Amino acid sequence: MARIVLMSTMEKGHVNPVVGVAQWLRRMGHTVGWLCIPHPEEQVRRLDVEVLPFDPPPPPELPTRGEEIAALVRDNERLRPWLKTLLLDAVPSQIEPVRQSLRGWRPDLVALDPMLYQGVIAARAEGIALATISSSLNPATPASLDTPHTRNVRSIEAERSALFAQHGIEDDFRLCDWRAPRVNVVFATREYLGELADVPPNVQLVGPSLPPGPRGDEPDFDWSRLDGRPLLYVSFGSQIFHQPELFGKLARASAGLGVQLLLSAGPLAESSWARELPQHVLAVKYVPQLQVLKRARAFVTHGGANSIMEALYHGVPLLQSPVCNDQFLQAEFLRRSGAGVVLDLYSADEAQVHEKLAGLLRDDAPQRKAIAPIQASYRAHDGARKTAELLHALVS
Repeated sequence: MARIVLMSTMEKGHVNPVVGVAQWLRRMGHTVGWLCIPHPEEQVRRLDVEVLPFDPPPPPELPTRGEEIAALVRDNERLRPWLKTLLLDAVPSQIEPVRQSLRGWRPDLVALDPMLYQGVIAARAEGIALATISSSLNPATPASLDTPHTRNVRSIEAERSALFAQHGIEDDFRLCDWRAPRVNVVFATREYLGELADVPPNVQLVGPSLPPGPRGDEPDFDWSRLDGRPLLYVSFGSQIFHQPELFGKLARASAGLGVQLLLSAGPLAESSWARELPQHVLAVKYVPQLQVLKRARAFVTHGGANSIMEALYHGVPLLQSPVCNDQFLQAEFLRRSGAGVVLDLYSADEAQVHEKLAGLLRDDAPQRKAIAPIQASYRAHDGARKTAELLHALVS
C-alpha cells in the first residue's frame, strides 16, 4: 500500500472534513501522514496518523481566533491585506520547510487543501503526485460570481500568478483554490449546488464528509441540560465565535418562540456575559456539533462550509448570516437551494430576526420541504469514503 500525506491548515473547518478521509485511507491499508500548517492541533495528534514534523520560520503576525478576528473580518479594507498575508506572504519562507518535511517522510501522494500554495510548490519540486481536498465550494463556484470574497481574491491574482510562474507551475485556479490535474474534490452534491454550479471536468462532487469514527475533537457535553423544548442551535465557528452582540440579539429575538437556544460561544460561555442571558438560553464553550444537529430544529450560522454540509446531512433548515470569505459563496447556493434563509444579523432588527426564526421553526416551513431532497442526496453519498477511493486509485 501507499504512503499518503494529507495537508491542511490547523482550523477545525479545514481539519474536520479531512478526518474521515484519513480514517478510510487507514482502513484501506495505506500509511497516512498529516502535515498541518503552521502547526498541528491536538485533535490531529489524537488521530491514528503520523504527524509530519514542520519547522517553519515564525509566520506573519495575524489574528486567527477570537474577538480581534471577529472584528477584523467585518472590515473589508482590513480583511483584504489579511487574506493576502495568509495566502501569499507566508508562502515563500515555508516552501523549503515543507520540502524538507515531505523529503523526510517520502510520500507517494500529497492530498492538500488547495489554498496551501506552499504545499503545491513544494510537492511539485519534490516530484510528488498531487490531489486537492477543498474545504469550501470554491472549485464549483462560477469565477464570474460577484461577492466581497471574489473581489478580494481578484485583488491578489496577479501576484499569485507571478509566484506560481516563478516555480514553473500552471496557473490553474478557481477563486482561492489551485486545481490538480486529475483529482480535486468538493464535499457537496448537485442537488444542493443546482444550476449555479460550474464544475470543471477534473473536479468531483463527492457528497458530505463525515467520519466513520470519532474525529478527535468531541467535547464532554451534559445532555441533561437540554430541556426537551425544540432546539435552536447557534454557532459562528471556531474562529469568529466572539459575537456577543449577535448572540444577545438572537436571545431576545427567540424569546416567546418556545425554544431552547443553544449557543456555541467559545470563551464567552465562561464569562460574566453568559450569566446575564435569558433562562431559555444555554451558552457552552464548544459542542459536539454532529450530535447536536441530530436534535436541532433549526441552525443559525455564519455559513462555514463544514457547518452547512453537516446541517444539510441532518436535514436542519438554516438561517445564515455570512460574515466573510467563502461564506458569501455559501449564501448564494443556500438561497437558491431554498434550504435556508440568508439574513444579515448585524443590520437586521430584533423584529426581523424573530420573524425569520419563527418561520424557520414552523412544521410547514418551505425550507423543510426544500431541504428534504438535498438531505437524501447527502445521505446517499459518503464523501470521505469516495475521496479515499479516488486517492487510492491515484496510487494503485
